[in-house]
Amino acid sequence: MSGTPPPAKRKSAPLLMVAILVFASLALPVFFWKGTWFGTRLTDDQIREYLTEADNPRKTQHALERITERIRSKDANVASFYPLIPPLASNDRHEIRMMAAWVMGWDTSAEGFQHALAELVNDPVELVQRNAALSLSKYNDDRSKPVLLSMLKPYEVKSPQAGSISGLLQKGQPVRAGMEIAYLKSSGGQSSKIVSPVDGSVKRVAAANKSDVAKGDLVYEVSPAQQDMWEALRALLIVGDLEDIEAIQKNSDRYATKPQITTQAKETVKAIEKRAQEKQPD
Repeated sequence: MSGTPPPAKRKSAPLLMVAILVFASLALPVFFWKGTWFGTRLTDDQIREYLTEADNPRKTQHALERITERIRSKDANVASFYPLIPPLASNDRHEIRMMAAWVMGWDTSAEGFQHALAELVNDPVELVQRNAALSLSKYNDDRSKPVLLSMLKPYEVKSPQAGSISGLLQKGQPVRAGMEIAYLKSSGGQSSKIVSPVDGSVKRVAAANKSDVAKGDLVYEVSPAQQDMWEALRALLIVGDLEDIEAIQKNSDRYATKPQITTQAKETVKAIEKRAQEKQPD
């Protein structure tokens, strides 16, 4: 947020620089538009139009995707679009905020990106928070850590309102962000859906079918998705501290189901310990 003090500066280290370069070069949009293809090239005028007249989310996403391509290809002229991106952090459409957060992680020298990302880590939409945290970590900014650490543990899905709940999933069932995972019927007879805010699998079902729930009651615990854990661990390799090691080890031991997650957790812990050692006075 605008009143949040700037993060403390860290001493640079060769390991940190390598980590940032590797993370920046390999990172993919974890929550990017799966299955969406923006194949048409855009002129500079079209990019500016799509960014400033953000009434068509798909066009705005297309422009942001093209900007990312130009950053990755080291286009010297792409910086002319940078001032148009931070304002998207306050766009009404979470799809646009989510993709803007991802794009702002590709060039840490851009003015205004870090401030916008620091606000987006507090976004009400979980996927926006996560994209923002992954991008903000590339600035070596500690404000990304709470969200990154939360990506390593189960997510609690709570009822958005009171009503009779039905259509509950079974334990162990995989879920995707935006997937319908339950239904609510209010006392007035109005029906609504509960959708999963994150990817993962059902760790625990806390409600019973056809039972009454109050607003804020726990409905599910969703185990973290393996890809999300991996991305968070790579980001924590940059911003993690000794105080984070216990959570990294505990959650990777409990929830990692793929060998590469366990391996990444070990590499992240080693990097944190080495960085702490290098900061010790001689």
